[in-house]
Amino acid sequence: MSNLDNLVKAVMDGDVTTAVQAAQVVVDDGVPVGTLIAALTDGMREIGEQFARMEIFLPEMMTAAQAMKAVLKALEPAMKEQATEVQAKGVVVIATVEGDMHEIGKDIVIIMLEVHGFEVHDMGFNVNALDIVNEAVKVNADIIGASALMTTTMPQQKDVIEILGGEGSAGSLPCDIGRRASYQRVDRRGRC
Repeated sequence: MSNLDNLVKAVMDGDVTTAVQAAQVVVDDGVPVGTLIAALTDGMREIGEQFARMEIFLPEMMTAAQAMKAVLKALEPAMKEQATEVQAKGVVVIATVEGDMHEIGKDIVIIMLEVHGFEVHDMGFNVNALDIVNEAVKVNADIIGASALMTTTMPQQKDVIEILGGEGSAGSLPCDIGRRASYQRVDRRGRC
């Protein structure tokens, strides 16, 4: 098993200490952060699929998410170092919508964006749709990201889209909504 495989396994197992140590080993091995993030994202996707198939339960999913978050925090210096070598590509405002407290997916997206040269303004979680759009206008964002884990908070993503349609110049902003349950709907509509 490779060091990268050991890292992914530790995250999926929810072993924070081993995962953070394995992340440092992988970085020391010279594995690009983008490759590392892609492998971790695949591992977390598998965790989500196991949860959907009821092979694991909420505690296992949450411990994996905590391990992932700890690894991402530990990798921040390496990610920022690699991100500075990339030409700036644009400004993104991203938030988890109002009523939702889940940030792991959003945090993964932020890291991937930063690694690829985007300036990211993270508004955190439980953020009102109008506040998201206002921040995007304020920082002259090129893209808005609106994340929701729960299907009950997906209407808040739609609110962001509707506000964009009524904000004049903000109406031309691309908007990406994130949540596995929303993928099929977004694919049919294309860009928000």
